[in-house]
Amino acid sequence: MRGKYEKKRSRKGRGFWILPVIVLLLAAGLMIYSRMNTVEDDFMPPATEQTEPVETTQAQTELPVQETQAQPAGLFNLGSDVLITEYVSYTGAFMEDRTDEVLTDILAIRITNRGDKFIQTMDITLSNGDTQAQFSVSTLFPGETVIVLEKNRMAFSTAPEFTQAETSSVALFDAHPGMCEDKLEIQCLNGVMNITNISGEDITGDILIYYKNYVAGVYYGGITYRIRLEGGLKSGEIRQGSAAHFNPDNSIVVFVTCN
Repeated sequence: MRGKYEKKRSRKGRGFWILPVIVLLLAAGLMIYSRMNTVEDDFMPPATEQTEPVETTQAQTELPVQETQAQPAGLFNLGSDVLITEYVSYTGAFMEDRTDEVLTDILAIRITNRGDKFIQTMDITLSNGDTQAQFSVSTLFPGETVIVLEKNRMAFSTAPEFTQAETSSVALFDAHPGMCEDKLEIQCLNGVMNITNISGEDITGDILIYYKNYVAGVYYGGITYRIRLEGGLKSGEIRQGSAAHFNPDNSIVVFVTCN
């Protein structure tokens, strides 16, 4: 999903428009290496995991490829040196609720994790006493930056100057989650992933692969997508799983859990 966005300070500046592109992810004759038993859903903490059937086709769009300059000092410090560095106006596919509707002039914030905490989930509320804007971010590791869209689709052009920021539902990883490189080989294609068990032994538990929209070093959307391979993989087995939102040009796997 390509989008247009600009600095709040001037409410002008350079923006970048890109048309959404519809891509057929899975052809009817796609070969499946073994029985597919996968689902894709949004990232949630393990205690509240939910799943839903994966779509076999999905609108694919491209993400912004150019950036405006962030404010070095930051607008708000959310704690542990996690900073909201600027407001931006976003036009493009709205990914936060998975609808991918193409919208214009959506309020978004740029968040940079300059601390050492591995953020699993965080809800953010900006307010000025009368108006509130709400954002949810997941999977933000130290040194990383994400553009997050306002959950209720608040317009950038009518948003007030916010004076306060609060966080809630904050969950942290104990450490950097891994990729299970010693157990799995993952080939990422457009809308699908081929997963091979290279561990030399059976993996009996579900395998979860988490990924996000990502271009030029920046994540787009607070949402983290997840696919689940139910029942694990036998030693040497390869299975193809549907990852409806994955595009090699603008997506990246952020971590993997197995067993």
